[in-house]
Amino acid sequence: MPQNSWKIQCSILFELDTVFSLLNDYLPLASLSISINQLAESIPQEMVEELRILLGDRKKYFGFLLAAGFSTNTAFEEDYVQATMPIRQMSCKGFIENTLTRASEYGIPIDVDPNQSLVEQMKNAHSQLVRQSGQRIGYFEQSGDIQNLSLKSDIELLAGFLADGEKHDQFWHWMDRFYYQIYQPWRQMKEPVLHASEEKARLCLGASADQLLVDWLPQVNPLRFSSVLIGAIQKKNLNVIFLVEPFELPDAWFILPNGLAITFADNDVSFQKFVGFVNNLSDRLKALADPNRLLIMRIARQSSRDNTEIAGFLNVSRPTVSIHAKQLREAGLIKTLEDGRSVRHEVVSSEVRKLFYDLERFLDLPQEE
Repeated sequence: MPQNSWKIQCSILFELDTVFSLLNDYLPLASLSISINQLAESIPQEMVEELRILLGDRKKYFGFLLAAGFSTNTAFEEDYVQATMPIRQMSCKGFIENTLTRASEYGIPIDVDPNQSLVEQMKNAHSQLVRQSGQRIGYFEQSGDIQNLSLKSDIELLAGFLADGEKHDQFWHWMDRFYYQIYQPWRQMKEPVLHASEEKARLCLGASADQLLVDWLPQVNPLRFSSVLIGAIQKKNLNVIFLVEPFELPDAWFILPNGLAITFADNDVSFQKFVGFVNNLSDRLKALADPNRLLIMRIARQSSRDNTEIAGFLNVSRPTVSIHAKQLREAGLIKTLEDGRSVRHEVVSSEVRKLFYDLERFLDLPQEE
């Protein structure tokens, strides 16, 4: 008879993937908690630049370490050495063989073409494992949801960091420096948060490991609102690993061969900061959502006309121009210069670029091919 199940675990590989995503601008730091900002600020800029060279210009969530961890069976190790040593010793061929082994253990058939390159075989093996794992709990190709779970680009990246990869030594040298000098001390300061989070989960989940209670989770957690996941719970077809992590994330999740892993922190401060970022982004976009304000910015870029001249050009009153200029100024998109009774405006180019950069990151737009 099928039944739901749950565990509470840590994953140092998930944590490091999350750090990579944050440092590569997957989410604006302004939307995240103070402690995460402190971690980011403690990393020397030269180390951040080294990492970005290794990872490339991918403003996305990274999951390549966790993908490797599934292959080596160390995805849910908390110890850094235990989790990473099998990965750094694994070759591309080893990744394929291990992935096929993991799939076989869960009864998931995978077809890999030996005539393809090793990297293509890696991508296809991992993609099939994730897709079929997702289908088991209700995610199907036509829904589009499963597309985001394949993360083929992660596997391309991972190939360069494995034992026979060209960036192996450089990546692991960076990783060891970062972990021991920066991340481990920061994580030790977060131990009270980790312990409190684990205790809360155990208390709320109850004594029975085959009863999956979700009403204690944050409202934004997918186990509370996803029709697919709610359906899997009702069919008693869901195995869940609740991830204890130091970033206090309420809703990060990923597919496993026998279920899913999900974070569950009830962090009102982080959520409110995120909401504050969204509101700020919306206000700045609203400042552009008017043809007269766009024309004022265009005029400011091309000439030094004052408010009176702009009003004549737009055929509006001078106070109307002042009101438009005030909205643009409050959004940070222009600055106003007073010369006697004359008022002129300059476009703040860096803020205009930042607005669209923030919008692109918020929408998580894919890179153009």
